[in-house]
Amino acid sequence: MDYRLAKDILHGRRKVSVDTSIRLGRYFGVNDRYFLDLQNDIDIRNELRDKGAEFDRIKQLSRA
Repeated sequence: MDYRLAKDILHGRRKVSVDTSIRLGRYFGVNDRYFLDLQNDIDIRNELRDKGAEFDRIKQLSRA
């Protein structure tokens, strides 16, 4: 992997793509989804931090 790509990912300037997750997973001997799952976790945490109050106003669908 290109050093610049790794540096950009670590500094939050780029996200882990499917291709990158597979490549890193194969290199480090972990599941192909491992790094993509980490990226998704970071994205969800950031979105909740930024829009948590808005999401809290969403009413759950009631089941009849």
